[in-house]
Amino acid sequence: LVEYGKKAHEQWEQIEQTTAKLKANLQSTGETAGMSLKEIQGFAGELSSKIQATRSEVTDMASQLLTFPQITKDVFQSSMGMVVDIAKQTNHGLSETAIMYGKALNNPTEGLQKMMRYGVMFTDQEKLKIKQLQASGKLIESQKYMIEAIAHSGYKGVAEAMATAEPMFRFNKMMEQTKEKIGEVLDSIIVKIAPILDEVASIISQHILPFIEEITSK
Repeated sequence: LVEYGKKAHEQWEQIEQTTAKLKANLQSTGETAGMSLKEIQGFAGELSSKIQATRSEVTDMASQLLTFPQITKDVFQSSMGMVVDIAKQTNHGLSETAIMYGKALNNPTEGLQKMMRYGVMFTDQEKLKIKQLQASGKLIESQKYMIEAIAHSGYKGVAEAMATAEPMFRFNKMMEQTKEKIGEVLDSIIVKIAPILDEVASIISQHILPFIEEITSK
């Protein structure tokens, strides 16, 4: 039980850390993506419940996408889903894939080569269409077309399909969510007793440690 509680608290701490990172990215970018913290957290929770990735991993992936100013609300949610599909299909990490994907969507014309080096292929017709849309000032349309091209080339739904093919997926996901709840409760308890712990640490530092040092010096 103690070990389970420890792991539950560590899992919640990971969520807290990635949420803090997400908040910082939203603040530093001035929310240029047009997404609120609550919206992104909602997307991350919904997405993580369907795939083999924790909420903290998906939240961290979302925070990576936020650092690319050209990825706006128009394509943000679909981009989150596409990143996990590409990551699973190509056997890469979520954050790593989010950075590659973000660079590609930030400038689709140049991003085509980045995608293809990652293993995502496009037809000559698709590449021409993506370049033409961006050249005519239709960046969002170019991004959407790129996403659709990737989806129809066999990537869409890969992450969810792999998750549902795992016999223990539903049980493991339920246990993961249970750990999050327990970790949240434990964290709230720690927050309440933190002032007491600080006082104990202060007493040890001011009174007990000097006493021990005096004894050992003699």
